[in-house]
Amino acid sequence: MMLDIEAVVKWLGAFATIGGVIVGIVKFFQKLSRMDLKLDTIMTEQRHIAKGTLAALEGLKEQGCNGPVTESLAELKDHIFDQAHK
Repeated sequence: MMLDIEAVVKWLGAFATIGGVIVGIVKFFQKLSRMDLKLDTIMTEQRHIAKGTLAALEGLKEQGCNGPVTESLAELKDHIFDQAHK
């Protein structure tokens, strides 16, 4: 029984192609996982920034600042309220 070189090459090519597709899929899902971790970090940072901004605006409001402070405080509270109910 003699091996047909062309058949062996075709099978090796098929296995290499399937392997390449599998590696690509695994890498894609690993990248998604890393992106999810980065997104969680960014969302945590944004939450801290919003809380700090809210505290600063409320402090300014307590000291008697009006106008843009009142408007910004109301807009920020509306935004936080809207995001909490999505």
